[in-house]
Amino acid sequence: MQYYIWSIYEAGSGFAFCEDLGGITEMYEDQIILGQKIDPMPDDLKIQKLSEGDIGDSIGTVWGLHIVADHIMKKLPEDEVQIIPVDIDGESNKNYFLIYTEEISNLDMEKSEVEMSDIFPDEVGKVKKMVLKEFKDKAPMIYKLEEVPSCIVISELLKLEIESVTNSGGEFIKVEDYTQGYY
Repeated sequence: MQYYIWSIYEAGSGFAFCEDLGGITEMYEDQIILGQKIDPMPDDLKIQKLSEGDIGDSIGTVWGLHIVADHIMKKLPEDEVQIIPVDIDGESNKNYFLIYTEEISNLDMEKSEVEMSDIFPDEVGKVKKMVLKEFKDKAPMIYKLEEVPSCIVISELLKLEIESVTNSGGEFIKVEDYTQGYY
């Protein structure tokens, strides 16, 4: 199965980026950093500051999370994501949702070319070549790569579903073409 890295629009890309998301308490930050399910679900998430740019159907955050418009959210597999409503402070007439997905350890460390992070020694800091392991059981359509937590991995089928409803849903990079930290 072909997989892609679902990359967020960064600040300066021409699309707005969430620079401050109100309602993320220290408890939620810890759960996000540790890759745990967000519990209890917050009910008051609000984008408090957006960077310059158009508001796309996918908005990146400082935590590497995706905030998506409702028509993208409806394409996501309900059993693989947590969906949390987000208010954009009246700047858009669309409904937006923070999506959060399970971390899965799936990077083939023997076939990939990576350097570990100096700050977080259990995480990959640089990726020159990314290779994923094959799933033995049912392959997920979307997940966060545990070894590289900034990477949301999606199946080609889900990528096509998202592209069928928007042209501003983020960038999709084939796993084998993805690099991080090498310029």
